[in-house]
Amino acid sequence: MTGPSPRVLLVTAEPEGLVSGNNTTIERFERRLRGAGVEACLLRLPSHPAPAARLAAARAFRPDVVHALHARHAGPEAVALARALDRPLVVTSGGTDLDQDAFDPARGAIVRATLAAARVLLVTHPAAEATARAMGLPLVVRRVPKGAEPPPPAPPPDRARFGARGDDVLFVLPAGVRPVKHNRFPIAPLARLRAEGVPVRLLFAGPARDEAYAAALRDDLATAPWAAWPGTFTGPDREVLYASADVVLNVSHSEGGANAVLEAMVRGACLLASSIPGNTVFLEATATAPEAGAVYRAAPTADPGRRAHDPDDFLRLARDLATSPARRATLAAAARARAVAEHDPAAEVEGILAGYRDAAR
Repeated sequence: MTGPSPRVLLVTAEPEGLVSGNNTTIERFERRLRGAGVEACLLRLPSHPAPAARLAAARAFRPDVVHALHARHAGPEAVALARALDRPLVVTSGGTDLDQDAFDPARGAIVRATLAAARVLLVTHPAAEATARAMGLPLVVRRVPKGAEPPPPAPPPDRARFGARGDDVLFVLPAGVRPVKHNRFPIAPLARLRAEGVPVRLLFAGPARDEAYAAALRDDLATAPWAAWPGTFTGPDREVLYASADVVLNVSHSEGGANAVLEAMVRGACLLASSIPGNTVFLEATATAPEAGAVYRAAPTADPGRRAHDPDDFLRLARDLATSPARRATLAAAARARAVAEHDPAAEVEGILAGYRDAAR
């Protein structure tokens, strides 16, 4: 890698225009790296399906370093490009690659081969770092907390737009609909809460990423008229969504650190999330910060891709939040303060640049 402003080829398997956490991360990386003086070129693999076209695009850019954005999805192609160009490889864990893929015999072999070819791995939370180090590979593992972009001025809430009226308590789950996000889980415990007389409403916000799972969610909603899935919200509409929510949910089996959680935190939203490492690193109390959200039990199982989510614990915490505006306000304020203090996007870029320097040695 030459000079103070490296040329970096970012490699992703995410198609352009897809609403996803990975694309949010990719776009933040690209924007922030360029702002730091890095010449960055984003190579989207779906736009260059032929290996020869990928290599031609990479050679035309002449990178100093190749940066794969997901060890399994983008890793093999990034390894091939780095070798062809004789450039160092940096890998950012996308979450599922170290939380799930690493423990599957076939997918794990792909992850391991990618990391064996890399000089540096960037991870977002301690559990991913421990998984990587346990592989015993000769690469630098650097933990880089995710950045939370400062939000625009908050718009007025429009709760009626999302089905909430009067004293209704609006729970919002912003996530693509697919099994790893476990979107269907909150319906049953929140139905129990409604049966207790607490006027909760549930809104799903995100695209269908798995059609079979999406069909099952639609079947669930047919029997829960107090819950709705109107689609995906982006830009100003997403800002209104966060401003209108009483509680933002993350009930995933696995996360590398969800951008939606950070978006909610920096906007001062109250969060209720599963106790997976990608959530607890954001929300649980630390030696220097109070809890920034409510965390319900989701215990590990023999299947690394699934957690045993405790519906009774979810219900207990959902009841507490739904019936206590003061509790929601306390957690929301703590979330905003923590996002600002610990998830500065400028610090995230500095961590990435440190990874590039490690790769150049």
